[in-house]
Amino acid sequence: MSSVHHHHDRRFHQFDENDLAVLNRALGGQPPEVILEWCVENLGSQLYQVTSFQPTGMVIIDMLHKMNKPLPIIFIDTLHHFPESIDHARTVEKRYTATVHWHRHDHAATREDFAQLYGDELWLNNTKEYDFLTKVQPLEQALDIHGVGAWITGRRRDHGGLRSALQVLEIDGSDGRLKINPLASWTNKDVWRYIMKEKVPYNILHDMGYPSIGDKVNTRQTSSTDNDNGAGGGDRAGRFYQTQGKTECGIHIKREYSDQS
Repeated sequence: MSSVHHHHDRRFHQFDENDLAVLNRALGGQPPEVILEWCVENLGSQLYQVTSFQPTGMVIIDMLHKMNKPLPIIFIDTLHHFPESIDHARTVEKRYTATVHWHRHDHAATREDFAQLYGDELWLNNTKEYDFLTKVQPLEQALDIHGVGAWITGRRRDHGGLRSALQVLEIDGSDGRLKINPLASWTNKDVWRYIMKEKVPYNILHDMGYPSIGDKVNTRQTSSTDNDNGAGGGDRAGRFYQTQGKTECGIHIKREYSDQS
């Protein structure tokens, strides 16, 4: 496989399109555990999981734990999470004795600090800037600080939008890092079936009408017809409800910010 070295670069492999095509054919139909096994064996110490402990991320954490191959985790504290989400993150740290690296905005330690710098409604008035400051920039710094060359995400095709053609392996166009989506082919039902069967901890807000949980400012409860398996808004219903047409978290479209700099 081709390996390209970049000046001032700490990324792992830069696979070319042929490499990716071969690997996606080989891994695309495999169970997530097989994909994770390949990652651990082939990507070494520069492999991390990036998660906000949503259900799919929790399945991956649990699988790696049961394989006895836990990975270091990067969690982006946007300073706008629900208190329940922070409690859930702490529960995961204890339950799995996980190494979780918390990263946030450089100059704000609380939501109040952030509001003093940027006002109370940046999330509403300038969604791109809000995403950049609370998610994209802290993530980019975290990836650099930890020398991450490949990272595992919880994205799935059935999330829809930009994710509907998701491959198991892809290159992040903004920085050349490898992104792995081991549960790309799973459905919401598959995820919750695993969570219930394996007794995986999940955010209690899911029991309170929140199918998908992001920041407190841009997540709302939905009716039962929105939830679950394709009826209504699907399991990402309720996210970005104030932004028409937005379906993708800023972390996964950071390329457009990088391209502007």
